[in-house]
Amino acid sequence: MAEEKNNDTLRFGSSILVPSVQELAKHPITEIPHRYIRPDLPHHSPISSDASQIPVIDMSNLRSHDTMDSELSRLHSACKNWGFFQVKLKLITVGEARSERFVDGENEDGNSEIVRTSD
Repeated sequence: MAEEKNNDTLRFGSSILVPSVQELAKHPITEIPHRYIRPDLPHHSPISSDASQIPVIDMSNLRSHDTMDSELSRLHSACKNWGFFQVKLKLITVGEARSERFVDGENEDGNSEIVRTSD
């Protein structure tokens, strides 16, 4: 009788043998293995492509009085709804800087810098 209890105890808690992640990764998977499909849980449709785009904040819009309010609103929404955002910042070349009323100069340390001239 003691042997029967031992056999019952050994079977209790056993689990289905499944391949390791490394084994699954060795071969291309074209469909989800049945053991991972949960028909008892509600099915969620895929996120629409519009909703899956990470918000992009254009930092140059934060410098302009014309676009600052709308970009701050986008920044607020990105932080509130996503928790993160992608930063876009347009850097200008020296040629563009000169043509946009920027001038070359030196700062107090003697290092060269580009400074915007006042309008």
